[in-house]
Amino acid sequence: MRPPPPPPPLLACTAASHLAFDFVPYTGSHETPRRFSTARMTWQAEDRRRNMAKVFIPFNLRKYADGASEADVPGSTLGKLIDNLEERYPGIKDHLVEDGRLKPGLAAVVGHAATRQGLLQKLEDDTEVHFVPAISGG
Repeated sequence: MRPPPPPPPLLACTAASHLAFDFVPYTGSHETPRRFSTARMTWQAEDRRRNMAKVFIPFNLRKYADGASEADVPGSTLGKLIDNLEERYPGIKDHLVEDGRLKPGLAAVVGHAATRQGLLQKLEDDTEVHFVPAISGG
C-alpha cells in the first residue's frame, strides 16, 4: 500500500500594490518570502469571477454582439454589467444606454422582474438579464 501524497504547500498572500497580490509559499516567519508564482489577482478580476450574469441579447442587437444570443458577463450592478458588455462587444452600449440611463423603449428584466432602479440595479450571482425592446403599434 502506498503512503498518501504530501499536502500542498501553504500559500501566503502579500500585497504587491493596492490592486494586486502575489501568492508566495508560506514559510512561517516574518521575513519577506521569495516569489513563488507570477500569478496576480486584481480586484477587478475578483469582482468578475463572483458576479457573473447570463445576458440574453435581443435579436435586433445581436449584430453588435457578433451574432451571440446570450453571454456570461460580470458585474455587480446593471451599469457595470453594461460597461463589461461594451468591453466585449464595442458599440453595443450606445444601443442600450442614453444620457446615463436605459434608452427609452428598452426595459431590463433582472431575474424575473423588470428593474425600477435602472443602471443602479444590484445583480446577484448567476442572475439572468434580459433587455426587452418595447412593442408598440395598434
